[in-house]
Amino acid sequence: MSDRPLHVPAGHERGEELSRGQRILYAVAQAVVWIVGRTWFRLEIRGQEHLPATGPFIISPIHRSNLDTPILGAVTRRRLRYMGKESLWRSKPGGWFLTTLGGFPVERGTADRDALRASMAVIERGEPLVMFPEGTRQSGPEIAEMFDGPAYVACRTGAPIVPVGIGGSEGAMPKGAKWVRPIKV
Repeated sequence: MSDRPLHVPAGHERGEELSRGQRILYAVAQAVVWIVGRTWFRLEIRGQEHLPATGPFIISPIHRSNLDTPILGAVTRRRLRYMGKESLWRSKPGGWFLTTLGGFPVERGTADRDALRASMAVIERGEPLVMFPEGTRQSGPEIAEMFDGPAYVACRTGAPIVPVGIGGSEGAMPKGAKWVRPIKV
């Protein structure tokens, strides 16, 4: 981990439960994502019946765009928890916002034990968790080599893994894009 401090509210570096205010902000953000997704991207969700209605599970999606994370918030009414690259927590407002929306940092490319413990704590509380097995955004239709994080957490907790494919997000906002295009997702 670099020497620059991460701005994670106290206690939340371990994926601790969110406050009532944080849950309300998540619900508002989820509604905005749903509305924008349905109107701008003509968002279509297939296979929602495979998501458990109760209890913990791990959503394990492919990763092609920065849009993937917010789009996942529209696949279920349940509040999702997200593991995200630690550099996103470098600014105080950004760190607060990401934590408020259910995120917690992971040092990518390492066996980040704190992030794995946080993941297991989220699952043990019965919450759904998003873990991108490719680790970072990739390009193209081929699945990149996957990291063991989701399988490790699933084996340790007994939570099922729900694989998710996201089509169209790379065309709507590819790596390096500054603007989002209205492409069907």
